[in-house]
Amino acid sequence: MKLARTRHATITGFNMTPMIDIVFLLLIFFMTVSQISRALDHPVDLPKAKHGGQPIESVNITINLDVDGNIFVANQPMSLEQLSIALAGELARVNQEPARLKILVRCDRSSEGRYFNELVQILETMDIRQIHVSINVEGNAK
Repeated sequence: MKLARTRHATITGFNMTPMIDIVFLLLIFFMTVSQISRALDHPVDLPKAKHGGQPIESVNITINLDVDGNIFVANQPMSLEQLSIALAGELARVNQEPARLKILVRCDRSSEGRYFNELVQILETMDIRQIHVSINVEGNAK
């Protein structure tokens, strides 16, 4: 006589506890963020200024230096003296805040380093210490 073995069916299921935890954490996160955004969106009646003009934004200046050390700004040739006068005017326009001047220097790869050094010395005397230098990466000017 053959006895039948009783098989216990194993129930494989998905444990929902971690999923419920994640849902509650997301719910708490979004409730907190919505409270913070409501606090930041509160309307405030700001005071009006009696004097003053439009806020002054930053000024972008591109300085090109060719092989012979000639300086071009907006396709206009300039000497170092003319450049310093033009930069002084731009500094006056931004309330003598050199950080508001964004200067990009583009040098020809065949130019001598002394031309660039002379340009940097002029910028340094005007307290302009942040300049960007354009380079050529894989044939594209950046």
